[in-house]
Amino acid sequence: MGGPRVQRSARSIVIGCGNPLRQDDAFGHLVCDRLRDELRGDVDVLAVHQLTPELAPILATAELAIFVDARVGDEPGLLECQPVRAASGAEPTFSHDLSPMALLRLGRELYGAQPQAWAVTATGAAFRYGERASEPVEAIVADAVAQIKRLLSDRPRGPCG
Repeated sequence: MGGPRVQRSARSIVIGCGNPLRQDDAFGHLVCDRLRDELRGDVDVLAVHQLTPELAPILATAELAIFVDARVGDEPGLLECQPVRAASGAEPTFSHDLSPMALLRLGRELYGAQPQAWAVTATGAAFRYGERASEPVEAIVADAVAQIKRLLSDRPRGPCG
């Protein structure tokens, strides 16, 4: 079990996930756009449509990973930050649409390493076709950016809050 070992780095990675053409599903992209303007140094910022196996070697070399995504829920505009742990094995790991937990597990299994990881998510109000996020989601992009900056500056602890 396990593949080649990877060299760990001190860098962090922020991965915003979602479809920028589906209103609030663009939350990850909106946050990443703002972060690219504000962050410098050893932080990589990626905006993707979905989490895929190709991200596993990138994650395996990072010390800290932050996943940013929208979710469906009852309270639009609710921002949450939670630690992410690698999947235990119940979730399939070979797919073209992985959860953060499955992606971390894949990196651990293939490369023998995984970063400390956090998920910063926002409850969306609208997921129809459209290029503009709802007001509640647009209103919390700055809060999400601030939360991510706290996570980056508090590493390796990374408390959400």
